[in-house]
Amino acid sequence: MSAVTAEVSAVIVTYNSAGYLPACLASLRQQGQQLRVIVVDNASRDGERPQLDARDEGEVILNAWNRGFAPAVNQGLARVQTPYVLVLNPDVRLFPNALARMQSFLERTPEAAAVSPRFWWDAERVALLPLTAEPTLPRLVLHTLAARSAFVRRAVDRRSISDARRWWFAQRELSVRAISYGCVLLPRAVLTQIGPLDSRFPFYYEEVEWSQRARRHSYRLFMLPTAEAVHAFGHSSRSGSRRVQRWASVSSRRYWRGRYGRTGAKLAAALSTVAVNSATTPDHDLGELMDPPQFSWSPAAQSQVLEVAFDPLFESAVAIFPSGNTFRWPNSLWEEMPAATYHARLLSGPSLQLVTSWRWRRLREE
Repeated sequence: MSAVTAEVSAVIVTYNSAGYLPACLASLRQQGQQLRVIVVDNASRDGERPQLDARDEGEVILNAWNRGFAPAVNQGLARVQTPYVLVLNPDVRLFPNALARMQSFLERTPEAAAVSPRFWWDAERVALLPLTAEPTLPRLVLHTLAARSAFVRRAVDRRSISDARRWWFAQRELSVRAISYGCVLLPRAVLTQIGPLDSRFPFYYEEVEWSQRARRHSYRLFMLPTAEAVHAFGHSSRSGSRRVQRWASVSSRRYWRGRYGRTGAKLAAALSTVAVNSATTPDHDLGELMDPPQFSWSPAAQSQVLEVAFDPLFESAVAIFPSGNTFRWPNSLWEEMPAATYHARLLSGPSLQLVTSWRWRRLREE
């Protein structure tokens, strides 16, 4: 494979990703086009530093310490010479032709700064992952009020479900306000103009800040539903490490302070605490589970969605579209789920009204 003729470079940041990287690289090879792969390892401790297959052209950068996501991505971007760059997480696997479709879209859409694929939680396309949300203070105020008022909750749900329908059933490109750097294709010329990720955001918010910069440069951001990928949703954010929690807190404060000032940042922190602590109790608490649960409800409806989220307000919810009045969690999907507390709710009928809800704690063997 020749670096001279490659049009796309893939930048992958790894940290304890030995179990995911081989499948990610295999999915890139199956795209049917020449790629240059740049892996940046943030001092993994899982006993295996990443290596490229003999079939992969590129390089591996081994950091002496964990520099954080944004700084490591920028290390890789600095080595890119190709017209396009694909940034993706090691726990992402592209479906066939995804890369070609995203590249073709960018070639015919000069106003696009970036395009991401449609994300699934599983290769069987059972669980559809949410879009990247843009946090704003008005949105946070509404969700806080919704946590304390059933009337506001219904109004917020109607709005969020209306927005989600565009994403769930999109058949063509969808303009979005924020792009996911979990998997995104960008023209290098755009990166030169807008700049890379802001390294002051070590974990979280870096992609939202970059998206806002792109929009200020009069670019647009897109999701392309005909390009698809599997993403192991929540693994990095649910690692529970003190470093991740500290980095997330630093990034959060920097984002809210940069957008709304010091007072706005304090207000955002207070509202977030109130919202989570005021969330309603689910109808069914399933306790701690090692095996996948089965949900049932009555009656079944022609239109129904099972939403699953880490937070009880369902601000960033996975969507599943069951038929009938039962759903048993597929073993393949259950194995992808990290240990965490999960919230689920069934929305049913033409207007997708709340029918019932569940909560459980996913346990995993050590």
